[in-house]
Amino acid sequence: MSQHMQLVGLIATSIYASAVAQNTLNTTGNARVEPSLNSYQLLVALLPPGAGTHQPIKRFNVEGPGGAMTSLSDIPPELTDDPAGLAFRTSREMFVGNRHGNTGAGSVSRFTFDQQFNSFTQEPNITGNGLANCHQVSFDSVSGELFVADMFVGSVSRFIFDSLGHVIENSIFSPGCSGVGVVVSSDGQELFFACYSSTEIKRFGRVGNGFAPLGSIQVSGASRIHYLKFREGELYASDIDRGLTYRIAF
Repeated sequence: MSQHMQLVGLIATSIYASAVAQNTLNTTGNARVEPSLNSYQLLVALLPPGAGTHQPIKRFNVEGPGGAMTSLSDIPPELTDDPAGLAFRTSREMFVGNRHGNTGAGSVSRFTFDQQFNSFTQEPNITGNGLANCHQVSFDSVSGELFVADMFVGSVSRFIFDSLGHVIENSIFSPGCSGVGVVVSSDGQELFFACYSSTEIKRFGRVGNGFAPLGSIQVSGASRIHYLKFREGELYASDIDRGLTYRIAF
């Protein structure tokens, strides 16, 4: 990936059609789009300011990009704990980062959906390995490794999976700042980390099983960068205060 980059556009993510068509982050929460037969299912983790306790994960059926939305049954709040981030390991397996009210505890909930995406089964929670105030959860699309941003403690908890899907702790990475957003590039060779309450995104290159600093990105005009997303070689960074997503090309 080139070391050069440029800001190439802004997307107002408060518009549902944009979130569905581009699978970007909704800065009032964390949205994930999954296909369900000929339509889509949109899942949204609500993110109250400061901390929450018993908010559900909202589910909607969307009749294709720009189509009508229909509310579905929520994932009940008692199955998570202040859910703040969603990510899929496979097309049917969803992982949820739990903030636990930003009190210092942290966990990742795990759900498996049926083929029609109508029902789900809760799997055992992931704990330990430094999980605390969990925010964004992301997967390396090449290796399948799970990365979890632990806010206030300045770390990223890493997990891998065996052939049966069992979780294995894979060290704790310290990016050098407290943060909320973490994502790995499409080729699996770079990691990006959004520092808390700032416009800085730290950038790291893979070295063996670790990561080495490659400098940082200052997102001009932003207020507070929150969650990150990679799509087709470009980095998308959501601004929780401005309600915008910045699109960065390399």
